[in-house]
Amino acid sequence: MQDAIEVDVVADGFFSLSMYDSIDGDEVNMGTTHASRNFTLDIDILITFEGHLAGDDITASKVEILRADSLLSFGYLEPEYKDDWDDEQGRCLQ
Repeated sequence: MQDAIEVDVVADGFFSLSMYDSIDGDEVNMGTTHASRNFTLDIDILITFEGHLAGDDITASKVEILRADSLLSFGYLEPEYKDDWDDEQGRCLQ
């Protein structure tokens, strides 16, 4: 049986942001951030059933995803700057 379903999804992303330094030729850490998005995903599925049609022992033996949206945008991201100093010990945490 083939069907289309809607699935409510929560996607969490953890990002490490960096920028290329053309003078030194390396990547410079710009910070990290977290983003979360709630969205509805339309999925086409194919369900394979096994059992006897005359009886009550029909079971779904396999579910295949035929098509699903493959683009998710977290939108605008910016670094979450935080204090890297441990106030009690006076040491840098990084």
